[in-house]
Amino acid sequence: MFCDMDRKDKLVPLKKKSEDGHLDDIIPVGMQNFNFEQKKFALRVMDYIEVVFKSANFYHEVTNTYMSQRQGHSYEEIYKMIVDGASNFDSVEDDVLKIFVELYDGKSGTLGFTSMSSGKIYTNRKYFERCLVNDWPYAICGHWVHELAHAHGFYHKFWKKRQSVPYMYGKIAKRLAQRHHNGETLTPLHQPPH
Repeated sequence: MFCDMDRKDKLVPLKKKSEDGHLDDIIPVGMQNFNFEQKKFALRVMDYIEVVFKSANFYHEVTNTYMSQRQGHSYEEIYKMIVDGASNFDSVEDDVLKIFVELYDGKSGTLGFTSMSSGKIYTNRKYFERCLVNDWPYAICGHWVHELAHAHGFYHKFWKKRQSVPYMYGKIAKRLAQRHHNGETLTPLHQPPH
């Protein structure tokens, strides 16, 4: 099932999480300021996020890598929060990962940011276009996973940001997505952790 890519306010979900608890597909709830080619690329990025999130590689790396500023959460709790879709701006835990993305025209040195009040991810159009032209969906994958961690309430202080949850999740996701991009098969996560 596809979605209506011409609507600016929100997109119809592609697929849902299956009844057995496995993440079936990433649900793009909203894309704003995307042209047709950018939307196609964004859907590819979401496919990469799905492959990464459904891999045992991702689960094992994020639950066994040191991360600072966890706000009292265990590695397992953080994984469940981010992968299952619960967030600080969505009071209903519906086990659907939500991604709200808007392209904006900003300075070239900034990849993007997250609105903590809405959970919307803002991605710099110049950065997105550079990744699209060079066929780097894994780079946007890492950026969006980093921003998803922010949307779930995780932050980083300047002096420890490189080891924070957003940076580590983004870094791990980008590395695994790049392996997938290069043709490597990631190990499927057969049983989701509870």
